Amino acid sequence: MLHNRAWLVVFGFASLNFIRFGAVLSVTAYFAINILKQPWMISILLPAVSGTLLIGSAIAPPFLKKLGMRTGNRVALAAALLLYGVLPFTEAVPALFLTVYILSSILISISMTAIFAMAAEVVDYHEAQFGTRNEGLLAAGVNLSIKIGMALGGAIVAFGLAQAGYDPANVGDDARRMVHILYYAPAMLAIAAQIVCIGFWPERRG
Repeated sequence: MLHNRAWLVVFGFASLNFIRFGAVLSVTAYFAINILKQPWMISILLPAVSGTLLIGSAIAPPFLKKLGMRTGNRVALAAALLLYGVLPFTEAVPALFLTVYILSSILISISMTAIFAMAAEVVDYHEAQFGTRNEGLLAAGVNLSIKIGMALGGAIVAFGLAQAGYDPANVGDDARRMVHILYYAPAMLAIAAQIVCIGFWPERRG
């Protein structure tokens, strides 16, 4: 399995995606309450993280078929990264912030959908390279990357808040700055790393 280049790419790509996912899920409530000062936005921001997957799952197949797995993911993620960079400048206008956020989430959902398509292709790649399919082992390895990513994403947020001395009863300036950093930095770094990671994907020919 460790000699299967496609599996290694999927493992890294999925781990990075779910580090972002875990961090966003963990910090969104703090961000909406302490930075945006709009607690009601939690009920939109959190469902949007998963809800946009339905849209992404419809867009991803024709999009990735046309551009290919590498280029398609790079285009979607680069556009999402650009929108994430715009988000801090829209925080004072909730409607604009939500619009940009949802658009970025839809683009990211294309790459989330791609993970499961790549996981299926990994089996064919393994058979072509080594003569065996090993579906169970390969799928379990991808599922492990999802769990590792979610755990690390949540841990990054927890560690950051602890370091800043976050106290919900008395949120200081240092804690607010940390919440602001944690909302953007892990997600943007993970997306940027995914753009690099997908470049190693062995694109199928013909």
